[in-house]
Amino acid sequence: MPARPLRLTVATGALAALASVGWLLVSRVLDKPKLTAFGWPAALTTVAGDGERGFADGPGAKARFSDPFALAVGATGELYVADAGETNRIRKITPDGRTTTLPGAFDTPSGLAIDRAGNVYVADTGANLIRKIGRDGRVTTLAGDGAAGFRDGPASQARFNGPIGVAVDAGGNVYVADTYNDRIRLITPERQVKTLAGGAAPGFADGRGAGAAFDTPCGLALDPAGALLIADAGNDAIRRLGRDGAVTTLARAAPEDRHAPLRGPIGLAATRDGYVYIASFRRGRILEMSPKGELRILTGPDAWVPENRELRLARPAGLAIDRNGDLYVADAASYAVRKLSPPLRPGDPASYRARCRKAWRSSDLPTPHIVPFYPAKDDARLLARIRRRENLI
Repeated sequence: MPARPLRLTVATGALAALASVGWLLVSRVLDKPKLTAFGWPAALTTVAGDGERGFADGPGAKARFSDPFALAVGATGELYVADAGETNRIRKITPDGRTTTLPGAFDTPSGLAIDRAGNVYVADTGANLIRKIGRDGRVTTLAGDGAAGFRDGPASQARFNGPIGVAVDAGGNVYVADTYNDRIRLITPERQVKTLAGGAAPGFADGRGAGAAFDTPCGLALDPAGALLIADAGNDAIRRLGRDGAVTTLARAAPEDRHAPLRGPIGLAATRDGYVYIASFRRGRILEMSPKGELRILTGPDAWVPENRELRLARPAGLAIDRNGDLYVADAASYAVRKLSPPLRPGDPASYRARCRKAWRSSDLPTPHIVPFYPAKDDARLLARIRRRENLI
């Protein structure tokens, strides 16, 4: 008789351990990155902004923006917005849709990036600076002396000319699209500024170092291999700066093709499986590029998926992807932040994940089993001046 409680305790513990292991296996499968479809039916919703130009914090449609131009997603799902225009602040949208404003004032902030520690980097375009917002909210200058120009060296002495794009890698290296210098720059963790590629004049050329040429590089993104992707706006091209220092062209609109969808690329967002989303500012469309360099129109007229042809954006600029694969768009001329997401079907991993998490919170553990997995079907000088983005054509 005395042994039975012990057996019951052991059995209960074993069941609890089994349930925990089962849940761990379920979670790992559910959190596995989704495969990206090349062209997919999308639902377009507004995350924040009422469509009127201005400045207001608050939930959803009660928020207002002056010039939402760049986006970045934080580790816990919060969305940061570089809001220029009359506002010149960095805004934050919480996962529940409420917009707040971070400390600090800027001069036409145009690019955002977040490192692993949660620090936010800002391309402060009009100030010719790269700024940093620490987790404590303190704003500091990472690089630049504030004067427009070109100079490498110690960060405090370096000079930029209207930087618009910024990206940061896992090693703490900060990449800068030095837009009006037509160069790609690097700020090392030791706070030294170097030029990686680009020459003294705008142009178009692949190559290394000063042998490569850009024309008004804007948005930046890092691909899964650690290469830097560049929205070369003036050349209507997407360029790649490899880790070996070589610049190559992934896609470019033919100069004589006035109707090419890849016109004025501003924002970029790369998926974990090698696809790239592109904001075509001049065409008001979102494009998708495959790992092979093929392009498909995701939204707007002539979209690859017919039902996406009615999804209209005014002037898409910054892009960001969250952990679920949803694509956020800073629709600058609509003064709003929008979201493109695939419609959920019963049984999809995302909806299953939500049900399991709800059950877990209520202590109603799902029975461990093989979770259904649905692989995606493959194949289904632009800125006239810093303060006059409306001249993007």
